[in-house]
Amino acid sequence: MTLELWNTFATFGTFVVIAATAIAALVQLQHLRAGNQINAMLSIGTQYDDKTLREARTLISHKVASALEDPLFREYELAMTRNLPTPIVPDEHVQL
Repeated sequence: MTLELWNTFATFGTFVVIAATAIAALVQLQHLRAGNQINAMLSIGTQYDDKTLREARTLISHKVASALEDPLFREYELAMTRNLPTPIVPDEHVQL
């Protein structure tokens, strides 16, 4: 075999090794992306199940509807939204 033929085989072998490395890198990137997505979903689930958020959902689902029927509470909320002086309201409305 001539040196040119050996050179051709060596060049082809180098190409195969580089191609295999690139394919392995793409597979690793896909696994890394999947792992990041799993971690993100777990983090969101943990935050969604946090005690503070659960208490806020309970408060909103049980107390806001009845508080909105009170005109004093509506006036208080309007003043808070517009940064106006707030009227004196019961403490239970301030917590909402």
